[in-house]
Amino acid sequence: MNDATTNIDRPDRENAPLVVLPDTAPAPTAWIRACLVEDSDLLRRTLRYLLDRTPDIRVVAEASNAKGALRAIAVGHPDVVVLDVRLPDRDAFEILAAIRETKGRPPVILITGDPSVTRDDALRAGARGFISKAEETNRLPDAIRVVVNGGAF
Repeated sequence: MNDATTNIDRPDRENAPLVVLPDTAPAPTAWIRACLVEDSDLLRRTLRYLLDRTPDIRVVAEASNAKGALRAIAVGHPDVVVLDVRLPDRDAFEILAAIRETKGRPPVILITGDPSVTRDDALRAGARGFISKAEETNRLPDAIRVVVNGGAF
């Protein structure tokens, strides 16, 4: 089985524990390194789950606020940053400039559940991609690939 987590059926034990097995898929020559910045713990975990099951993308850093984002980017050296528009300490539009000043200047994909924020707003502010939480989170792996290769999503 090529799933990173596999539940082993144990008929002799009704409450058999979940067994975690390493992914046996061959590793790509170079993973795309992603940093997730999302204040909702549930959504951040969901996005990580989605990306960690994508063979060519790995989450290397996470943060729940702007201050943590800048630290995570400095330590994790991601190829791309997935950034929530509304964070508790700063607006994402405010920290885009700071991210562009970091070493490596990773491209940013803005994600939001706010219908008043548009793709045009995100691109004008310097983001390379935009994802609506309500409609497009399943397209995040595609968006990451596009922006890492120089495109806009």
